[in-house]
Amino acid sequence: MDIPTPYYSLGEFVVCLYDYLDFFSFIYDDDEDGFSHHYGIVVDIDLEYLDYLDEPLYSVLCLDGEKRYFMESEIKLAYYR
Repeated sequence: MDIPTPYYSLGEFVVCLYDYLDFFSFIYDDDEDGFSHHYGIVVDIDLEYLDYLDEPLYSVLCLDGEKRYFMESEIKLAYYR
């Protein structure tokens, strides 16, 4: 099995948005607009779950101090390379 190279690298400033907004907006219904963008820095890349997710799992230290986990498809760069 070929291990794909992660698109994002450690230390990059990214903006993240969960794909499952309906699910999270049901749990966290105190958010007025229903969309919650998270800005932060990539602190870890986990390739262990590639068999289940088909993409790397990123740990992002968000600007509010919380560490959140996002799949590669839920992340975009907050700047241009």
